[in-house]
Amino acid sequence: MSRGAFALLVCLVGAPSALAAQDSVRLRFSPPRGLVLHRVFQRHQRVEIHESTEAPRVHEVAQLGGITQAVLQADGEATGVHLAFDSLRLRTRVPGTPWSEVVVPGADTTWIQVDVGDQLQMALRAGELQPGGGGLLMQSLTGFPGVILPQHWLREGMQWRTELYASPSDPLIPGDMDDVVLRTRATFVVDSIVPRARDTLVYIGVGGTSVRLRRQLDDGSMLAYSGSLAGTFVWSTGYVSFVSAATRLNVSVDVRTTGTPEPVRRMIIETTMRQAVVP
Repeated sequence: MSRGAFALLVCLVGAPSALAAQDSVRLRFSPPRGLVLHRVFQRHQRVEIHESTEAPRVHEVAQLGGITQAVLQADGEATGVHLAFDSLRLRTRVPGTPWSEVVVPGADTTWIQVDVGDQLQMALRAGELQPGGGGLLMQSLTGFPGVILPQHWLREGMQWRTELYASPSDPLIPGDMDDVVLRTRATFVVDSIVPRARDTLVYIGVGGTSVRLRRQLDDGSMLAYSGSLAGTFVWSTGYVSFVSAATRLNVSVDVRTTGTPEPVRRMIIETTMRQAVVP
């Protein structure tokens, strides 16, 4: 989605009164009590498996849904937020077959409540969780797991760095990579600040490279993980929150055995996530 489309999308929502137009901003999560936002998201994962001289096999899985975000209270130290699915669908495709789609059972009863600090630090308070649902709900606030806002004021071209922790596994489908977490050194850059009549939009880009991870299996083979992250975010000073995000996590997994100079198997996992506030 283009930057203009994102801006138009937020305009349609009708942002509340906010800070005056300015050329510097301080990102702080501090929405007012009672604010309700509706978000839509699409998470897509493509797994490409290379093995010997065979043609690569491709598996795809996607989640599509809507989330309601309601602010319960804001006491100055932490903001209580209720997050719940409005809808959630799961789509899958394996080699040689068309897409299949199901409504995820129990999604409409899945909710969590979190305490959120002004830099987006989060702690779970309560909830009715379905497997994998909590991670998707919490990510709707940050755009990517573990994003922490900077302390300092920002102008165009300024940046901040942080470490993010991400898994290449799918949150709704248990698998053998559920315990794999990649540490990524990420750099956030303020691409532009766009003052508007009722709020200011901050366009932010992010990029980073994961620290290489190696794991030895019981059979003596070695798994080597490497990855990279890229994305864009839009922050609204009217909603004092991210109003859209698009991220891509690329992970390569090489399977090596003793005495073989080249990997005997390679998996390339691309995970994209798009979300935006809607009217």
